[in-house]
Amino acid sequence: MRRTTTLEVDTASTTQPTTTVTIEHEDEQTAALPPTPTIQPSLKLLFSLLTRRQLLLFLLPAIIFAIISGGIAPFMTYVVGQAFDAFAKFPISLPTQQDKDNLLNGVGLAALQLLGLALASVALSSITSSFWIWTGEQNAMALRKKVYDEVVAKDMDWFDTKMGGDEQGPVGAGGLMAKFTRETDEVRMASSLASGMVLQYLTTTITCLVLAFIRSYQLTFVILSAVPLLTFIQGVSQATAGPLLSAEHGSIGVAGTLIDRAVSAIATVKAFNAQDFERLSLSKIFGNIHTIAKKLSTVWGITSGLSQFVMMSMFVQGFWFGSKLVREGKISPGDVMAVFWACLIATSNLQMCIPQFITLAKGKFAMVSLLTLIDETPSTPSSPSSPNPPSPLSPASVQTSASRSTHTLSLSASKPRVLRGIVPRRCIGEFQLADVTFSYPARAPVLKNVSLFLPAGETTFVVGGSGSGKSTVAALLLGLYKTSQGQVLMDEQEVAFLDNKWMRSHVMGVSQGDCVIFDGKTVHENIAAIMGTDASVSREQVIDACTKALLHEFINGLPDGYDTILGGASDSEAVEGAKVGGVNLSGGQRQRLAIARACLRNPTVLILGTFP
Repeated sequence: MRRTTTLEVDTASTTQPTTTVTIEHEDEQTAALPPTPTIQPSLKLLFSLLTRRQLLLFLLPAIIFAIISGGIAPFMTYVVGQAFDAFAKFPISLPTQQDKDNLLNGVGLAALQLLGLALASVALSSITSSFWIWTGEQNAMALRKKVYDEVVAKDMDWFDTKMGGDEQGPVGAGGLMAKFTRETDEVRMASSLASGMVLQYLTTTITCLVLAFIRSYQLTFVILSAVPLLTFIQGVSQATAGPLLSAEHGSIGVAGTLIDRAVSAIATVKAFNAQDFERLSLSKIFGNIHTIAKKLSTVWGITSGLSQFVMMSMFVQGFWFGSKLVREGKISPGDVMAVFWACLIATSNLQMCIPQFITLAKGKFAMVSLLTLIDETPSTPSSPSSPNPPSPLSPASVQTSASRSTHTLSLSASKPRVLRGIVPRRCIGEFQLADVTFSYPARAPVLKNVSLFLPAGETTFVVGGSGSGKSTVAALLLGLYKTSQGQVLMDEQEVAFLDNKWMRSHVMGVSQGDCVIFDGKTVHENIAAIMGTDASVSREQVIDACTKALLHEFINGLPDGYDTILGGASDSEAVEGAKVGGVNLSGGQRQRLAIARACLRNPTVLILGTFP
């Protein structure tokens, strides 16, 4: 049921109209959220991330040169027809010198024309390939940036629940990386040379067909009588391969997750003698991938074989009907050869489009998969005991907004707007939890009606038993999660409305867990990384931070002091190009290094604890 509340507020002046504020509420039991729009694969979607500048400087010239390059091959049919007419006019018995000269001139002109077309084809093909490669790289770069920006901006609920998973199973960090790498590369290939070749081949096909119809529409119709059958074969192939490609992508993501889990926790796997279990789990996924790959290979193999058989069968009837037309005097032998070559080039280019269509299909489905990944909203069911306010607006907010407005204002709770974050002029560092209720996805409330005040400039300890919500409070203060009810205020501003960059610059958390070490980097670089770049951090600042964290004496005892290379991460965690084999740090030393980073950062608010 939908309930509408209307408040009418009369203004002081009688000349001003009555202000009406309409607030619409939906009953949770009966109101259903609008369905998420399904992203459909298309060529427009494939190039949707390119900017207008990139469209004009890269994609548009690539399209123009591809069309021009595709128009060169059809003119070869005209040249071949002229050469064949020259041979046909040459008398077999007792040729005169004039006949010989005419034959020589005709063949020589055809040879020069073919040479010119070949040179033009080489030049245009090179230019076309360059533009399409640039377009594909720009598109892949834009996709990588968009996916990365959207994933890192996701709420923690998304990482806790779905993280890009589907009906195939959950996808972890390793699976997400495998999915991202594979599908981004498929988009790059589809939007690069594959698109250019398809456009060039289709231009050649259409131009050849136009020239063939001009020469003899009857012979052309007979030769191309099987084109509808080819179209039907391709349609069935695309419809069958689409779901298989989606299933293959999902299985590869799950396989990456299993590998990442096993490698990152290899000590645990060996301790519980779970090697066989992990191997069988991965073998099952690989078996699914192998089955899907065999089905795809079967579909594409049958499609390619049937297409070639149908295209070659067309010319059998074409030669028969062409000889009939020549005997009847309707067309010349040169016209027959021109039409034959035009249809041959058209069908050959149509045949070469088939593998490119497969690449395009993969790229379109990969683009849909990645865009769906970053657009999906995690399903976060609330526990039965967690309250859910019927409206995001309090009555006081409605009264205030209504008294200041002279227009009709309609507010709905179904789709809130995304506002720009607030950037306060100064940061005091005062926190307040006001009647906060919070629950993790599909779990009972961890916090229920909790009110807490944390004054600025003081050290406050939050003490409690296991599961009492200490880590949850720390996560809420850092803005990692949003409350189900109540407010988390920082300097009398709600944390949810503060600018993330501003807040991260003033509030920092140091986890009790393991500290991240950048392999191949020195001690100085590892500590200075907290500032974003080590160029502006002096050695004195790093030493002062390490002294405060009680780490200076240990670093001085290292072989190269603050220039010692650190290591300790596994090969799967090591950064590409990093030097493996640096000095390993113990858990306590890693913790002190994290505290040294915090001292160097010197945030207004420092939160120490374990974060979920």
